[in-house]
Amino acid sequence: MDIVVLGGGLAGLSASLAFARSGHDATLLERDPPPEAFEPDEVFESWDRRGIAHFRQPHNFLGLARDVLLEQAPDLLEAVVELGTHWSGTSSWSSTPGRSQSSA
Repeated sequence: MDIVVLGGGLAGLSASLAFARSGHDATLLERDPPPEAFEPDEVFESWDRRGIAHFRQPHNFLGLARDVLLEQAPDLLEAVVELGTHWSGTSSWSSTPGRSQSSA
């Protein structure tokens, strides 16, 4: 089945990933242009995400999201960790690939 997902925020990215991994052809459409920078701090400071009003507010990678990624997309979770994700809380921290409680 061909599926079009509108919006590249957290919900749109998650839906696209789930559809694609369940065998569907998923196309993600995002109105905001991609960031010009690649370094996370530069992206945070300079990327104009008009479609996501709360883009620059502090966020935590919630324990539930981490648990879902650990179960459904461990390869994606590992990539996020390698890119320097800042963790908070304790849910599944010790079972996250390459991480331990003492690393917090």
